[in-house]
This record gives sequence, C-alpha cells and structure tokens, in this order.
Amino acid sequence: MKITIEIPDHAAEMLKDLAGALQTIAATVTVEKVKKETKQLDAFQKLADENKPKVTIQDVRAIMAELLREAGKEAVQELLQKRGAKKLTEVNPKHYAELKAEAEKILEGLR
Repeated sequence: MKITIEIPDHAAEMLKDLAGALQTIAATVTVEKVKKETKQLDAFQKLADENKPKVTIQDVRAIMAELLREAGKEAVQELLQKRGAKKLTEVNPKHYAELKAEAEKILEGLR
C-alpha cells in the first residue's frame, strides 16, 4: 500500500496566513477578556467605595479639635495648608479621610 500526499507549492504561505489569522483571533479574545475583567474590577471597586465608611466633616472636626488641644494651632494649620485650605470648611470632602488619618497619626506620636 502506498499513500501519496501532494502539498501545493503555496502551502507554506497558506500556513503563515493561517498562523497570522490565529494570532489576530487570540489577540482579540485576550483584549475582550481584559475589557470584561476590567469592567468587573471597576464594579467591585465601586461597590467597595459605596460600602466604605464615610468620613464626615464632624469626624474631622473632632479629631482636629483634639489635635489643637494636644499639638497646638500650628499642627492644625499645617495639615490644612497641605490641602490648600485655611479652615476646615475649605477642605475638599474627598480629603477628609486622609486628613483625619494624618491627624490621628500625629496624635499617636504625641502619646
């Protein structure tokens, strides 16, 4: 029994074209997968942000009052100035958490 396989002259080109097409498909699938995973991560981050305890101006005011008593006016002014403010009401609410944390850190260092 004899089996003969004929390979066309342009078979190598066809294989190269096939490899290129497969690479394109793989890249497209990867990009779509990354986009989907990114959307999922964004949704999880949004959910985490929504459930994160919010720091209010009252929370910051209380810790800043304690800092004023313990460390003095200069310490309070320095923290406010870092955020481009002269008084607490001028601080952007998105900075409340970091301002509170920094004030607490200073107070811990004093104790």
